[in-house]
Amino acid sequence: MAYSNQIRDYNKFYLLVFPEMAEKKKSGGVEEFINNVNRLLRYASKPSRDDVYQIAKIILISIIVIGFVGFVLKLIMQALVGT
Repeated sequence: MAYSNQIRDYNKFYLLVFPEMAEKKKSGGVEEFINNVNRLLRYASKPSRDDVYQIAKIILISIIVIGFVGFVLKLIMQALVGT
């Protein structure tokens, strides 16, 4: 019983802090989703060639670093175990 009172109190607090959430329609899920997708597509842009090359370089360097760390760990384990 006390747990349900805590939830009820939390909901009241939440609605006091965020009153705009009380005005949202619960049935407008699909409409809200479409509005969010439209907003995302409006602000999204295709990355430039320089951006793509920079991302590719970062990924390549990350793969090389992770491989090098794995190789060093393998050498250390071989030295410790002796196989």
